[in-house]
Amino acid sequence: MGLKGTHFATMEDITSNAMAELRKIPNEAFRRCFQQWQDRWSKCVRAQGSYFEGD
Repeated sequence: MGLKGTHFATMEDITSNAMAELRKIPNEAFRRCFQQWQDRWSKCVRAQGSYFEGD
C-alpha cells in the first residue's frame, strides 16, 4: 500500500503505514542514498557558500 492519496483516520495509522513503507526500502539503497547526501553536503561545506554547479 502506497501512501500517496491515502487518508488515515488516526495518527497511529499514519505512523504504522509510514514505517511499513520505510521498512520496504532495502538497506543498501538507503545507505547509498545517505552516502550521496553526505557527499553533496560535504561539497557545499567545502564551497564555503560559493555558487557551484555539478561535480
